[in-house]
Amino acid sequence: MIYADFFLRNQETYLCITQEDVPEVKEQIFAEKRIALEIGAVVVLPCFPVIQKLILLPGECAACGRPLHISCSALELKIDYYSDEIDDYTVDLSGMFNLNYVFSRSLYGFCHADKCAKLKAITIGEWCEAGFRYLGQSEAEAIDILRGRLVNLSGVEEIKNLRFLSISYCPRLQDLSHLSRCSELDSLILENCGSKWLPHVPVLPHLRFLRIRTPSIPSATWFDRFPNLQYLILDTKIEDGKMEPFCKLQHCMLITEHPHYTLRNCDLPKSEIVLPRDACNYALPVR
Repeated sequence: MIYADFFLRNQETYLCITQEDVPEVKEQIFAEKRIALEIGAVVVLPCFPVIQKLILLPGECAACGRPLHISCSALELKIDYYSDEIDDYTVDLSGMFNLNYVFSRSLYGFCHADKCAKLKAITIGEWCEAGFRYLGQSEAEAIDILRGRLVNLSGVEEIKNLRFLSISYCPRLQDLSHLSRCSELDSLILENCGSKWLPHVPVLPHLRFLRIRTPSIPSATWFDRFPNLQYLILDTKIEDGKMEPFCKLQHCMLITEHPHYTLRNCDLPKSEIVLPRDACNYALPVR
């Protein structure tokens, strides 16, 4: 066993256990709260009854022909390997009754997210499907997709508590119309997903925060579909250059400016509040 530094949110020290350590560990009880396990060493999890943070590392897994069921009290889980299909390395989350945050390098790193009543936030490195149905009726409030094959958001409407959604590097994305049924959504980040989806964004009456990076948007009137928008971060080109409509916001930041704009970034309103960044930091100020 060794102690090593891994990153989950911040740099922290984790007790790292390999398959070779299993005979030494399995006859003891430990008070460690942060554990990093090779996937083949999960048999020792009962030895850590007060675990709070768990990292699963690559390793050899006994083939059983079904997802790996894990039962422990961890609040946070990082699946630090890539699965391109549902197999023995896919973690069944249904036994992680206290889990409130999961990070997985790929969508198929886990299954049964909808069985975790306390799961509030999900970060996925690679989204492997065209739609959103894999998460089922999850209780998640925040979902962060770092890259993937999304074409539409079919199924996202089943995630009734969704407040924060971030989608990056999904160049096939075309249709966001299913967001119209996400009545709790108040924060949306869309970055490096091309521009095919632009005509297919519905009216989102509760959206308060938007961060967008796309090649161009015709004019500020495109944002009229967000009648309660308060905070906007823009990394795009407003083609007609008329920036005055953004003055009504509480906060508007231009990441890129263009010579034809009628106002500069410094002319637009700014707020000192901490804005949402990712699935771990997604709360907006109370109205």
